[in-house]
Amino acid sequence: ILAPMAPTWRRWGVVWAVWASAALQLLCALCHGEEGVNFSLRNLSGERIRVYWDGNGQLVPQTQLPIRNSSSVGINSFRGHRFLVWYAREDEEAGKAEAREHGVSFVVGDTNEVIEVGMGLDLHHDNVAYQALEAAIRSLRTCGGDKQPCLQNSLKEWLRETQAMVNFERIVYTKLRGELEEYQCTADGQPRPGRGTCTPEASETIRTADQELYDVNIHDPDSTLMPIEDTIRSTVDHCRATAPQTCQQDAVGSQAPDCGGSSESTVLANAEEASQGSPSSKGLLGFFSQFLTTKASGTPAAVEPPVDTAYAECLARYLGDTVAGAQRQATRLRVAKSKLSERHRNQTCLDSSLGTSGPDMKHLQWRARDEYPGRGMEIELGSGVEGGERIFEVTQLLQRNGAQVLVVDKFVSPEESAELMREAEPRLRTATVNEEGDNQAVSNYRRSQAANIIPKYNSEQDLAARVSRRVFAFTNAHTNYSLEVAGQEPFSVIQYLPGQEYRPHCDGSCDGSHHLHAGRVATMLMYLKVADEGGATTFTKSGVLITPRANQAVFFSYMGPHARMDTELTEHSGCPVQDGSKWVMTEWMRAGVSDQDPWSKFDPIGSRL
Repeated sequence: ILAPMAPTWRRWGVVWAVWASAALQLLCALCHGEEGVNFSLRNLSGERIRVYWDGNGQLVPQTQLPIRNSSSVGINSFRGHRFLVWYAREDEEAGKAEAREHGVSFVVGDTNEVIEVGMGLDLHHDNVAYQALEAAIRSLRTCGGDKQPCLQNSLKEWLRETQAMVNFERIVYTKLRGELEEYQCTADGQPRPGRGTCTPEASETIRTADQELYDVNIHDPDSTLMPIEDTIRSTVDHCRATAPQTCQQDAVGSQAPDCGGSSESTVLANAEEASQGSPSSKGLLGFFSQFLTTKASGTPAAVEPPVDTAYAECLARYLGDTVAGAQRQATRLRVAKSKLSERHRNQTCLDSSLGTSGPDMKHLQWRARDEYPGRGMEIELGSGVEGGERIFEVTQLLQRNGAQVLVVDKFVSPEESAELMREAEPRLRTATVNEEGDNQAVSNYRRSQAANIIPKYNSEQDLAARVSRRVFAFTNAHTNYSLEVAGQEPFSVIQYLPGQEYRPHCDGSCDGSHHLHAGRVATMLMYLKVADEGGATTFTKSGVLITPRANQAVFFSYMGPHARMDTELTEHSGCPVQDGSKWVMTEWMRAGVSDQDPWSKFDPIGSRL
């Protein structure tokens, strides 16, 4: 009788080990005053692997199941902690023994990074040094080499983006902290004026978060300023003198004879060897090379000319040193923010007095082809009709380096909403999540009922196809993605009943890594019916709240410049429904899919199934 249950017991043993690992890491960190650092690990080794935390010789697996090839995991850890990577074995103890003897080790640094496990378990770190090299190569190519002031301006732009990112993390942390302070209870245990709820744990949560910011001044915006002008000028002057260009182009763009060996792969390989102390191979190097020659849509771009190796490395070395301090502050702020976000989200969900808000609020309009010509505002779609176009009112809530959140009024009509709910209702089933290799896992993290609706694009009368084309038209008008409907996911119609919710999550990758081919890049969430109470949408790491109205839609995109994913800014949740029911329809959009290579072959971040 027990034999069939043995795998389940072993699996729960690993679950307890993962929980124990988190507790042990936290205890060790508290004892030694260590800094919390989160990192992502991407498996491109071609095999299933295990990642173990090495806690004084005790190896603890960091995931419930082995990490399958072409997938990623996020791990919460602390600076200085040591991990081992080894191939997954059926016998867990045998795998640990092999890992102790043969495993590849790495130590967590002081900034968030993406660690890629390549063929042969070669490790490549997408960290500050790598990102500086990426910026140097991109600037040299954009400017056609060492052309002033183009090169200086391009490098300045990268430093400004980094500085703006740190400042925004400070702004969001201050906002979440201030709002959570307002949820502290009065002496007699009542909510403060203007708040609909309170929590006695608010003070302790704030104190714990503030402890992560011992070296960050959250009240002084100038504390994150970098001497951009002086840094760029001195860096370029120094590198021109010490690493003169050896790779030039003539007037017609042909390559000079001494350009051999200066491809981006060579540049990156040399930098990786210098920064990691290990031989370079494929992995991030090949991955980055692919990015320089492939658009997000998956179509080849023009082949770029090579750049000078020594010059790019020199620029990257000095720029990386400048940016490292800012990146450390961003890491500290993100860790502290994560300690606030859960309690802040829960209190926000309970407070019915709040309205839609965000840090970058701005009114916009979108004009689209009128899908119902001759019927005017008889169809309650948009705010008006003019010159054969429908006008939609749009509220921008977030616009930061590719991460954006937009709310669209009357994006679907009441008639469309009613018809879509009628079509989906008979097929509603318990909603599932993608969880450690199981893309149909049932989880308390997501409690709702869902049904798919597949648009019939070959029918002019199909309502789902009509709405889908509207979704993609809006997306392409507000991004540079140029997405097409071919190969995309079907609509998911989701019903939430009282007590049901969707806990904080990202729809695609949100660790700042490069976009994987066929991974999700944007979401359109349409509110077909709103709850009588509860059911708001929160963006837990960016200070955005949406108290929806029926037939509204919220659009958010999460792939920014240079095909990098955002860093948790579009993490979001569906608050519990308190009364009534909520119906939404979601379109998850991907870059790189087609009829020949459709969404069903990939998980949400782009890992091939």
